[in-house]
Formats: sequence, structure tokens, C-alpha cells
Amino acid sequence: MASNSITGANKGLRNSIQLKEGVRIRGIYSTALTALLLSKGIPIANPSEIIKSRFPEVIDNAIPVVTIKDREDKNGVIILGFSKLFEECTKVIAVIPHVILRKSSIGYYDSVKCKIVAAEGNRYLVEMPGKKTGALISSQKHEVGDYVNAHVIAPLASTPVLREGLAVVGKFARVYDGRGVSFSRFITDYERRALLLSASYKAKEQGLAVRWRSSANNAPLHEILKELDELISEILKLRKIAARYRETAKLRDGEDISEAIFTFYSKMYLDAIRALRVPTVRFHHYIKRAGSEESQYVDLVEELYDCCSLDCVGQQLLKKAQSNVRRARQITLLHEKLSGETIKMKGDIKDISQEDVFTIVRTVKSEGIYDGLGLEKRPGDVIYTYICPGLPFVVHEYRSAGGTLKGYYININTPAEVFFLEKEKLNAYVWYVDLEIDIVRLKNEKARIIDAEILSGYRSRRLVGKDLYNYATAVANSLRKHLERHADFEINPINLMRNFTLRTL
Repeated sequence: MASNSITGANKGLRNSIQLKEGVRIRGIYSTALTALLLSKGIPIANPSEIIKSRFPEVIDNAIPVVTIKDREDKNGVIILGFSKLFEECTKVIAVIPHVILRKSSIGYYDSVKCKIVAAEGNRYLVEMPGKKTGALISSQKHEVGDYVNAHVIAPLASTPVLREGLAVVGKFARVYDGRGVSFSRFITDYERRALLLSASYKAKEQGLAVRWRSSANNAPLHEILKELDELISEILKLRKIAARYRETAKLRDGEDISEAIFTFYSKMYLDAIRALRVPTVRFHHYIKRAGSEESQYVDLVEELYDCCSLDCVGQQLLKKAQSNVRRARQITLLHEKLSGETIKMKGDIKDISQEDVFTIVRTVKSEGIYDGLGLEKRPGDVIYTYICPGLPFVVHEYRSAGGTLKGYYININTPAEVFFLEKEKLNAYVWYVDLEIDIVRLKNEKARIIDAEILSGYRSRRLVGKDLYNYATAVANSLRKHLERHADFEINPINLMRNFTLRTL
């Protein structure tokens, strides 16, 4: 239909400009990822001064059409860009051990026709194509049932966020319904800004706004102006097509976007890749991600320490970072699901053993049923959670208010990563990704594995690689066999963690 023809025109517009295309990389993983992409012949665009010094072979003459940058929590990266090079980058990152790769079915700056479902504060809940729910930002007054043109500005959010109005995306600019001209912070040359501002008036005359991208900083001006004319023409056509729709529909593709989550072993692998180019302490990315004061010392240590083992230095920095956690009184578990949702669970730290096993206590305040256990939940019940840095499981022990043991739920996850934020003196954090497969043990029953089929489903959809799938399955089977050898219902979780053979730290 009409929407398909517009999508095709979008791709044709991108391919009409034959400039060398590359990938811009920013963040704590930039050195390792630059090395990986260069090894596959993928050009690097807009390299930082540090990257230029570490990779003299990089020639800064490519236009960035893909951007790779840190996730907000630095436990991975966001990959954003256009199809061919985007797919090449995704394939390279997909082979990193234990990586979890989520590709969004919704593009960044996709233009859609959506339907108002409800008003929610200063936003509207809308139905998007494919029956998805989104949150629309709009200054206009709308009624339930209205159909609205919009473009997606936060596709990876649990509820995607849209802004009212159509948008089209090119290599050098985004043109969208609205007013104003804005510039990437990488466009610093005042003369270039003045030229781009002058060129933008033709968009302003059509009631359009322009966002100039960093690639417009050095590209030939005639190519930039040619694309701007094409983008304006495309969005004017899109307005006419959108006016005919009285149903939800995708009107035009934006940019592809994926999220790559770097779990513990992913970070260790990237440490090794980075070490091929520059001195790298062990646990470099783990420590840099943690945001503790030790992360500030990593680069300095790597630059100055050539007199001893960097593995030893890294181990000591990690030990120092984790010792800070002992100052905390509370801890927050950041339980990230493979689906993308993050569940936060906060509890008081009751004890930290010599083996760095944290005992966390939470008191139940509501009634219900414990998921997985199938047991009644009562106010006053106490949940003891046992977690150890580097171990791929978390033990939850459920007791009644009187202390009677109800059961155990063992969560299988990526190795737990613990960190402490200086600005939150009394609170520590533990982050991991839940791998869905779990173990349940109830009174008078053998320990059993549950939800293995959910992990298999993610494996079949290639969100989880074979290595991580096999690892999670091996951990679950190892723990189940250990519990089967333990005749008594009650176990000592600290001993279970102390004796576990697949630990990482």
C-alpha cells in the first residue's frame, strides 16, 4: 500500500548519497569495540582523540551512519543507525560471549499513525501499529478515538514514547513537523552552522523543523543541500498519504535500534580485546561501569603501572571497590529481565560473610501467592536473599513470621555485579540479568528446575546465544544435583555459594 512505497523511498534516499559510511563509537567500551569492528573491515567515523592515538590506521574521512554508545547504566551499548552497516555492526557484537542482544521492532523516528486511547497527565496513551501501547507527547487537545500523526523518540522504553507530528530521517538531518533549527553538539564550526541555518529556511517555510546531525559537520555542502531538498519533499508527500489513514499504521521507517547487554563474561572478553591495543587491568570494564571512586583510577593505573601484573592490579582495584560495599546498610537488586524490564528490590543488609556473601532481609507486607513456589504469602513473612559477587545465582529463602521455613527459590542469572555509589553513602547495588530458568525446593519435594522452556524460547529467537544458554543450563543442573544430594530440607545458602564450582571471581 502507500505506506510501503514511502518506506522504499526512504531507503532509496539514503542510498542516493555515495559517501564513505562509518560507525561512531563513544563510551567505556569504545577501544574494544573499535578493535572488533576494524578487524571486520568496518570504517570508524568521528574517532575521538584517544581512539586516534590508539588506532593510527583509522582515517577520519567517513560519515557516521551508525552510532554505538553506552547504555545509561553502562552495562552495555545502544546501536543506532541505517540498515546495511547497522546489521554488520550487530553481527560483530552478537559474537561477544554471553552478550544479550535486543533488537527493537520499533525504529527511532519511525513515523506512524496512532490512535488516542486515554489521557494520562500531560500525555496520551495511544495504540500504535501492531496493537502496541505508546505514550504520546503533544501540546494539542485530543479526544479518545482520534487518529494522530506521530514519530517515535524513545523506542526502547518499556512504553515507547512518541511526539506528535511526522518525521523523516537522512544521513545529515532530521526534518519533522514543528518549528526551529537545532544542531548536534559536534557541529562546532560557526561558519558551517551559519550555512546550515541559512539552508534551513526552506524547511521553515513549510512549517518544518530541522535537526542537523553531526555528519553534516564535514560533508560536502552540495550533498547536504541535496538531501535536505529530498527530505522536505518526502515529508510533504508523507503528509498527504497520512491524511488518508483512519487506522493505525507505520508510515515511514526511521533508524534501526538495538541494545546489547554486556554481562560479566562479555566485559571480561572485551577486557582481553582492549588489552591487545593498550595496557588493561583485569576487570577494567567491570570497574569502569561501577562508577565507584576506583573507576577514576583505572586509566591512570594502566598508564603508569608497567612494573607489575595488570591482572594483580585489577584484582586489587576490584577488591577495594567491593570492600566499599561493606559500608552500606541497604542494597538494591537491579533484576533485569530478558524482556527488557528491570525490577528493583530493596532490602536491609543483615550480614556480609568473609566470602562476600550478602544476606539481605525483606519483610512481606501484603497477602498473595509467591510466584514459582505456589505458596501463600502472608504479612510478616520474612524473605532472606543470599547473593555473592561473581556467582550466577541468587538464593531466596522464605520463612513465616515465626521462623518456619516455607521453601527456597533459586534464581539463575548472569554473574552478579556489585557496586557502590559515593553519592549514596548507605546504599549498594547488585545488577544481573535474569536468565528465566530457576530452581524451586519445597518441603517433602525434590528440587526441580522450572521455566526452562522460557529460556529456550529466548534462545530460539536468538536473543540469547548458545554459549549463554548452555551456561545457564549447566548452572541449573549443577545446583539441582547438589540439592538432591542434600537430604535435609533446610540448607545453608552461604555454604552452597562457598562450594559452588562455577564461580567467576
